[in-house]
Amino acid sequence: MRKMETAELTKESDSIVMGTVTKIASLYDRGFFTDVTIMAEQFIKGNVTPEITVRIPGGEINGVSLKVSDTPIFNQGERVILFIKKSKVGNYNIVEGLHQGKLTIDKNNSVIEKSLPLDTVIQEIKTNIKPAPILNPEVAQ
Repeated sequence: MRKMETAELTKESDSIVMGTVTKIASLYDRGFFTDVTIMAEQFIKGNVTPEITVRIPGGEINGVSLKVSDTPIFNQGERVILFIKKSKVGNYNIVEGLHQGKLTIDKNNSVIEKSLPLDTVIQEIKTNIKPAPILNPEVAQ
């Protein structure tokens, strides 16, 4: 798997959300998948609904499971920052960069994967968000 830094994850993501995992449900749709629902606390990039679901490869149904390497692992109730992208093959969202696109927030408001305070990580992400281009310069004046 190719390593992605925060700048690239930010650029490639359609939206970036901080929130809490509220639901985890596996399904079979021409393969095993798991839908993970997040209740958003903060929208860092993009416009999404307060409750957003991402689909990850792998899952477990009726005792039969499929685990896929490099996919993020979610736990009910955990707080996360997700780098989200719309799927190119279906009408659902995916986590950009697989496990790299999921950051876990601990009870002390630190981001575990980066060993940094949450505010520092959010600021790092925001500095990598490019403003939308101005289409009509006369309107901006």
